[in-house]
Amino acid sequence: QEALRGFREIFVSGRSEAYVNRFETQRWAVAKAEADQRRQQLLARQDIINALIDVATGLAPEGEWIKVEVIKKFLLQEYPGLEANAPRYAKFYRMLEDTGCFEVQLQGSTVMAKLKPQPEGKAAAAAPKA
Repeated sequence: QEALRGFREIFVSGRSEAYVNRFETQRWAVAKAEADQRRQQLLARQDIINALIDVATGLAPEGEWIKVEVIKKFLLQEYPGLEANAPRYAKFYRMLEDTGCFEVQLQGSTVMAKLKPQPEGKAAAAAPKA
């Protein structure tokens, strides 16, 4: 139906410019909606990462191992609004490692993390901004 209408508009009526403009407008609207949705997802992830660094650095001193499940438990207690957006456990420990502030390893069946030594200037930069 749309193809036939488009054909008539382009070739019979000679209104190809109007058809192209309408098509571009629709594509632009879809692309903008997708970009807005992706941006919201990234902002939610950044909120989780900032909260994660805040909680994890407060739980264990630099260089001490702590269970990732303990960090997640305290994260959800301190930031209850994050529970709906908190990743599953497997993604959670990868997110912790991706911050660059933590070393993560499997010890038996338990995932452990420790705060990496931070240079003086980098430690302040890694802290979440209030």
